[in-house]
Amino acid sequence: MGIAMESREKPPVISSGPKNRLRKLVSVKTMMAAGILLAGLGCSALLVLTNSAQLAQTPVEKARSIATTTIQIETLSPNLPLFGRVSTPHKAQLTAAVSGEIRSIAVADGQWVENASLLIQLDDRDARLELLQYQATAEQARAQLEFLQSSHSADKKMLQQQRELFQMAQKKLDRYQLLKQQQTISAAVFDDADAVARQQAISLEQQRSKVENFRHRRRQALAQLDHALINVKKADLNLERTQINSPFSGFVSQLIVTRGDRVSTGSALLTLIDTRQLEIRAQIANHHVPALRKQLNAGRPVHASALLDNQIVELHLKQISAEVDRGQGGVEAIFSLIEQHSSVTLGTVVKLSLQLPSVENVVAVPMQSVYDNNRVYVIEQQRLRRITVEVVGESLGASGDIELLIRSSELKSGQQLMTSQLTQAITGLKVKAIEADKDQRSSAQHPTLAALDK
Repeated sequence: MGIAMESREKPPVISSGPKNRLRKLVSVKTMMAAGILLAGLGCSALLVLTNSAQLAQTPVEKARSIATTTIQIETLSPNLPLFGRVSTPHKAQLTAAVSGEIRSIAVADGQWVENASLLIQLDDRDARLELLQYQATAEQARAQLEFLQSSHSADKKMLQQQRELFQMAQKKLDRYQLLKQQQTISAAVFDDADAVARQQAISLEQQRSKVENFRHRRRQALAQLDHALINVKKADLNLERTQINSPFSGFVSQLIVTRGDRVSTGSALLTLIDTRQLEIRAQIANHHVPALRKQLNAGRPVHASALLDNQIVELHLKQISAEVDRGQGGVEAIFSLIEQHSSVTLGTVVKLSLQLPSVENVVAVPMQSVYDNNRVYVIEQQRLRRITVEVVGESLGASGDIELLIRSSELKSGQQLMTSQLTQAITGLKVKAIEADKDQRSSAQHPTLAALDK
């Protein structure tokens, strides 16, 4: 056993052959792989730490530069833009009052004519003959009346004579009656005297009736004369109507007949337009009408202006229609020109600016300040805040630029309002305000030419 134990305690003998070299080569490769792995893990950790540091940094917010203006709450008169059409109350379509052939035409289409000027002459020969006929009838009726009056004078004299004859016959009959009672005359003689007295009484009564009926025959004769004179006047009027004269001064329009045409009663001849009495008719939205009516009823003028022939003309609201025309979204308003312009073409569409009654607690702002016609942005602590507003009308600045009049309970005097147009304007957006001096608003009551041109 001692020999065996000694043999176990001896150290192993390591051979330096090919197997030992292979083991050394494997150990080197393992160490290189481990080193590469550790290096990769170290780079990954470094990248993660770097990204975390970058994400932890807070980004710098850039402020948008904008133009602003200072809000001022005021009482202003809005200007309501309208479109109207030029018209005139003096437009007449002349027609033929009698039938006849057109002998001559004294005017041309588009010509200016004065009042009572001859426009068209119809053939008047038939009218003249008719007038002569009725004049003769009237003379005949007048002569009949004069004859009746002359006969009445003779009848009154005859009545007096008949009365005297009747009295004489009655006296004779009374005398014969006495003689008959005395039996100095025969009954036949008495009967003859009685017959004469009776016949004279009849003649007297007939003459008296003729005199008394004179007033009835005279009224009949006067009526016949009046009828004849009416026919004379009618014929004279028909003769006058063969001349078509201008009822007022104006321009000839739509001349539709020519010389030689045969026209009948009521046939259209031409149209006459008086452009010196122009007016402009425009539609006003229903919600503006009550305030305008109240101002008119109170006797306060309502002013407006329009662009005619590249000139601003002053208007005033004359009246508002009492009803809404079918198919229309508003009420028709009629404006009269303070100074007439006869050169303006009838039917021309013009742009108007109507001055509405004053509105309290409004702000005049540039048009670009209002987004979607219902919101604006004020600046608070260098950030935008949205405010919903009501647009109540338009006004004009001193430069003629149109400004919108807005109203909101959130608007206060002294606030800064953004006047720039930002495509992505939202509440909370950081901005850098650049104060822009607001033009002093014009005190003029009506728009300028530049404003109406816009």
